[in-house]
This record gives sequence, structure tokens and C-alpha cells, in this order.
Amino acid sequence: MTSVALHLVSLRALDRVRGTAEPALPAAERAAIARRAHGRRRTQAQAVRVLATAVAKADVVVNASHDQDFLVLAESAVTCGVDVEDAAEDELLEVADRFCAADELDEAIPARALWTAKESAAKACGRGLRAGLRSIRFREDPTHMWSTVDWPFGSGFLTRTVDLGDRHCALTVRAATPPRIWTQVWTPLAADGQWTLVPATHRDPAHEIAAALTAFGGDHG
Repeated sequence: MTSVALHLVSLRALDRVRGTAEPALPAAERAAIARRAHGRRRTQAQAVRVLATAVAKADVVVNASHDQDFLVLAESAVTCGVDVEDAAEDELLEVADRFCAADELDEAIPARALWTAKESAAKACGRGLRAGLRSIRFREDPTHMWSTVDWPFGSGFLTRTVDLGDRHCALTVRAATPPRIWTQVWTPLAADGQWTLVPATHRDPAHEIAAALTAFGGDHG
């Protein structure tokens, strides 16, 4: 069975801990991030790289997404894409015609659920937003079950999206049957002028998200 690990970080917890510390990354990598991202986007980009470095193994695929509060990184031996979104439903409905076909908007699937499902599929297929999200469809309702991606570039992929209350999270995996999912929460730690991420040993806000993601199917830690 295909297995996917979802690694989670509370970005607000990171804000509280990091202070003036620098991320535990090589100087050249810190400088490259600083050139292309500023403010909170810089912190988010740093967190992605620190977490990706922490979970890096040979022959694994990683894909990351974040909203204002949480970073989610998917890790698997197979191609995968993840998306987490906390934009308000009303905001996405205003622009839904950009990523949904007319008949999709008539269905009882939240716009935010469709957005995350389609973006995770586009990321898994390596095409990103340039794919044209309106053309990505699903044979079943991805809010209720793992659904086959119905898209010329998405053959062999399954997508599932989970309602987390004030956000949705979607995962797309190259697999013929639903994958086994397990989650790991990471917590920020600052020392000697640097911050890093370590496996959580105490409860923090990301544990609530990890518990909710058991709807994908699997375990959390």
C-alpha cells in the first residue's frame, strides 16, 4: 500500500519562538530566500526549507503548502501534492469561475474544497497553477472519498480533501488505491541564535490539525 507522511508545523508557534534567531540553514540558502521573499513570506519559505531538510531521505518526494497558521509538508516514495487553504469561502466564491466550471459551482461542494483539491492535483502532476484549474475534474466527490483525477495530465492520481473547520487540506497521490496516511507534528526550537524544527514532545496547535487529518485515513503522532 502507498504510504504518505504529512508533517505539520504551527507557524504562529514559530513566530513566538524564533525572535531574532536565524533559521538553521546554510548561509547561501538563507541569502537566496531573503532575496526572493520578505516579511512573513520569508519566514514561511524558511520554515518549508528547514522542515524539508529535517525529513529529507533518499528516493522520497516532498511537497509543501502553508496558509497563515500552518505549514503542511507531504513526504512519500510516490509523487504527491498537498494544499492547505484558509481563505474565507465567500472570498473564493467571488473568483470561483477562474478555477471551477459552471456545473461544478452548482454542486454542493465548497469552493475552498474544490480549490485545494485542484491545486493539490496540479502540484502533484508537476504543472502548478499554470495547468488551468478549471480543466481539472474528479470522477467522485473528493470531500467524501478518494477520487480519481479526471484530467489528461493527471492519469493515475487520487485526490482527497478534508474540511478542517476554518480551512481545507487536500492531498493528491499517484496511487491505484487509497494510501495510508500518518502525520507528524514538529515544534520550533531556538538556541544559540538559530531556530530549527524538532519532533513535538508536547501538545501544540498543530496537533489539532493532525488529529483532524486522520479523515484521510491513518495515524497521527
